[in-house]
Amino acid sequence: MRITLSTTLCWLFLCFLPAIAGAQDDLPVVFQDRDYTLMGTVKTVDGQVLSDATIWVEEIKKGFSADGNGFFSFPLKAGRYTLKVSYIGYNTTEVPVVLRQNTTLLIKLEESLELLNTVEIVGGGADRNVKTTDIGVSRLGAQAIRELPTLLGEADVIRTIQTLPGVTSVGESATGFNVRGGNIDQNLLLLEDIPIFNPSHLIGFFSIFNPDMLRDMTFYRGGIPAQYGGRASSVLDVRLKDPARDQLHMRGSLGLITSRLMIEAPVIKDKLSVAIGSRVSYADYLFRWFLRPELKETEANFYDVTAKAVYRPSENDQVSFTAFTGKDAFRIAGDSLSSLEINATSTRYRWINSGMSAKWNHFFSPSTGASLTLVESNYRPTFDIPNPGASANFAADVNQRNIQLEGFKTTDKYEIRVGAQANRYRIEPGTLLPSDPLSAINPLELPTEKALETAGYLNADYDLLKWLRLSAGLRYSFFNNYGPGAVNAYAEGVPRDPVTVTGSTSFGQGESIQTYNGLEPRLGLRVGMGKNGSLKIGYHRAYQYLHLISNTTSALPTDRWKVSDPFIKPQVAEQISVGLFRNFSNNRWETSIEGYYKTIDNMPDFRSGVNLLLLELPETAILQGEGRAYGIEVLIRKKGTRLDGTLSYAISRSEILINSPYPEDRVFTGTYYPTNYNRPHTLNINVLYRFNRRIKLSAVFTYLSGRPTTFPEERINVGNIFIPLYSQRNGNTTPDYHRLDLGLIIDPDPRVEKAWKGRWNFSLYNVYARRNPYSVFFKTINDRPVSTRNRSNAYQLSVIGSIVPSISYEFEF
Repeated sequence: MRITLSTTLCWLFLCFLPAIAGAQDDLPVVFQDRDYTLMGTVKTVDGQVLSDATIWVEEIKKGFSADGNGFFSFPLKAGRYTLKVSYIGYNTTEVPVVLRQNTTLLIKLEESLELLNTVEIVGGGADRNVKTTDIGVSRLGAQAIRELPTLLGEADVIRTIQTLPGVTSVGESATGFNVRGGNIDQNLLLLEDIPIFNPSHLIGFFSIFNPDMLRDMTFYRGGIPAQYGGRASSVLDVRLKDPARDQLHMRGSLGLITSRLMIEAPVIKDKLSVAIGSRVSYADYLFRWFLRPELKETEANFYDVTAKAVYRPSENDQVSFTAFTGKDAFRIAGDSLSSLEINATSTRYRWINSGMSAKWNHFFSPSTGASLTLVESNYRPTFDIPNPGASANFAADVNQRNIQLEGFKTTDKYEIRVGAQANRYRIEPGTLLPSDPLSAINPLELPTEKALETAGYLNADYDLLKWLRLSAGLRYSFFNNYGPGAVNAYAEGVPRDPVTVTGSTSFGQGESIQTYNGLEPRLGLRVGMGKNGSLKIGYHRAYQYLHLISNTTSALPTDRWKVSDPFIKPQVAEQISVGLFRNFSNNRWETSIEGYYKTIDNMPDFRSGVNLLLLELPETAILQGEGRAYGIEVLIRKKGTRLDGTLSYAISRSEILINSPYPEDRVFTGTYYPTNYNRPHTLNINVLYRFNRRIKLSAVFTYLSGRPTTFPEERINVGNIFIPLYSQRNGNTTPDYHRLDLGLIIDPDPRVEKAWKGRWNFSLYNVYARRNPYSVFFKTINDRPVSTRNRSNAYQLSVIGSIVPSISYEFEF
């Protein structure tokens, strides 16, 4: 064979090409047919993980998403690549990578201060609503929550939740929220894995979540993963930010009603960091300005403290500890509202929320790990009655402890989670004791309830095909109500009543009283419809063994939590959802339409006229039936440089059917009737306009159709006492609700470099001062000589009937 000089030079060039390329660090995209793993974590410059950040690989035109811990892992062939890493509210960063072996990266993003597209997320981020199996799922960061108009100067998680489709409330000052036809107790609220039993401050005006401590929140109202259980309607998972690892940081706010301060700092460099935040309210002084002397004695205040510590003993281990506590006090002076047609006493209500969690995360490899979580939550409501001759103190207690062990593996193709949980409930329903020797109140203590709920689960999220993704899970739960305790027996053929008790059976310490169990399948399916569209289907079944016993419009701090027993069965919810998702204009417009149908077995309602407070036999007042809810939700979101906006509309129905064989319950029986939180039409419009780098104007408009209520149709006079007659449960409705809020934010000048950064927040709540109805009630006017001719007038109660301005100054350094 003839070898020429040119042939020899070509062979030499090919032989030494890898070495030359390596020396110059100028590799082609692919120079070797071998896959390596590129993995890493996306964080902020101060060490906060950025969950669901996007990693776009320019050379292969493909995007990947980080998980909830900011971790990502995917295979690539050896070569040179450019990664574009982005996250909402942060500057997109380009990271050059030369891949010759398995590589681990730590990528840090800086918060965006420029007037850019705040949602400029390429790849799997901007079109996450289309690419994932998520249906009925919303994710929001702390910045998005802070940019909505505030009530009394305080950004709030619960109020943000209430602007999402499928979420309603019974009105202002309502504790909790209603999701897709469910009661407020059907929502599982978690703060760093700690269950929350009462999320409100000041009877619902604020929530317990400190906005300075928040990292993000995930809200599930449709496709609920198998690792969550115990509630029938939704899950709100709130996560706190990890404390700063670099240096001392402080953030706070000064307002007319509340002030707060948060401090975070490293304690041991690169090992231990701590953050602690506190809020305090001082609303009492506002009531001193009221003209009515009887209102000056009103008391309304709260405080809370939240702390988180993160310890990193090694690169593969992280231990976090979270604790919080909060206390409320609320009192209306005696007869202070009588002239406003409201019955009131000077009863003073107090309630304390507290909890703690410890979590250990261990990574066996960058894509495989396990976690162990220990949690305790405690809720203690009390009230004091100072009335002479009837003074008393009431106290109740709800305690939950749980342990969870979970293993997980994440790749670019799939994510698998498997775990086990155990929850122990201890409920002291209530104790009433006289507070004075001359009090006519008799002591009463309800028996303690104990129960254990255990569960195992498996959840997998997998790309079957390029256009087909499946999320499947299975959860099995087992519930045991155990002693000591007693179960009554009742006479047959008559309603359960204290006078129909025929005997009882006693159970000793730890002896099983009643058990329930069931499988809870979960399913999500995404079918791609072109580049920017998808069809999604979701299904889940959930068992709820814990119930809130309340027959009031909005739950009070003294309302009772109860475990399932032989008479009160667990609620079992099944929901199927179908949704069409489509993005336009390079993902700047997001649209979706979702439909759902949900059934709830053993849904409770209450006999008319019963007083559930300190009721010794709650099974005599509770009726259980079949609930159903269905609706259509439309969402349109616009993302842009200056103008962001969201429009959500839902048309829905929530009903319950109770078939009781007794004529005393005829108001319930035989047909579906609307629940008292059924609102057929809801509309929310959120707009955020950026005038420049510093000034942002926000507006929120809310419309809710009237809420069902029950009006008396007739009245009879018995011994000069008027007795109302009711024939249909929830057969009437209150007037519609609508409200406009405005907010103005003035940020510091980003062109000026200084340690101290101040931000002004102005807001107007209920701009056009509408007196939205909270409830409607009747009162007889005794002004006629003949009592039977006296009139019964209707009155409408509005909690906030005027415009509420607020101003707060937020700072950080």
